[in-house]
Amino acid sequence: GPLPDLWADPDKVDQVLGNLLENAVRHGEGTVTIDIAPAPAPGGCDEMGTAVTVSDEGPGIPEESMSRVFTRFWRGSKRGGTGLGLYIVKGIVEA
Repeated sequence: GPLPDLWADPDKVDQVLGNLLENAVRHGEGTVTIDIAPAPAPGGCDEMGTAVTVSDEGPGIPEESMSRVFTRFWRGSKRGGTGLGLYIVKGIVEA
């Protein structure tokens, strides 16, 4: 179905999507897929929001690393990066 209206700062949306894509390309494997679909809005209200999912065909993040993924300067591999990309994403999304 159609997506609901999105009221957001375009620069912030650009930064979030850019960081997620860069992370998937740098640390993932295979094809990177972006899915944008209607989803229930957070907070238990009856409104619809928009969910953006960025995925790849890699093995995923090890379970023991999941709690650290959004920590500043944490890097899960030696493939480069500053360890700030997902930390910044979390800060923008939760603001």
